[in-house]
Amino acid sequence: MLARVRAIDAADAIAQAAARVPADVIGGALRAVLAQRLVRTVCPQCRAANEPPAALRRRIAEVFGPIEHFVKGRGCTRCGRTGLSGRIGLFELVPLEGPLAELLDSPRDARAWRAAIRAAGHPSLWVDGMAKVRAGIVPVEEVMTVLAGCPGEMAAQ
Repeated sequence: MLARVRAIDAADAIAQAAARVPADVIGGALRAVLAQRLVRTVCPQCRAANEPPAALRRRIAEVFGPIEHFVKGRGCTRCGRTGLSGRIGLFELVPLEGPLAELLDSPRDARAWRAAIRAAGHPSLWVDGMAKVRAGIVPVEEVMTVLAGCPGEMAAQ
């Protein structure tokens, strides 16, 4: 069965589901949670190097390691002078197996779920977003805008 839940990330979706469904039911029914956000991609026609503010570059380097090349669209007739063309998803997939499945037996808030998910080695929406920035697919400003308010590695302190 597939279900849709309005949540800020996978941890929030799990916490909401666990709060609404009895533990003996959810443990046998919930197999995985996928959080997703759509971001706009850089126009391939007018793609150019971009230099984000130094403070942002430093923060990204501290959290994800240095990113050598940032891109941004200059704007052209193909993209309607926006510099953006098309969309791609940012994803956070959390299979609920092993230690994570066992956690469904007791109540936890989204913060506790988030810590358990990271400890299990599952990457966040932020990690996927920065991977797409590093690959030159998405401008960093787009990831920062779309994930603003989303907990994780680059969340506002």
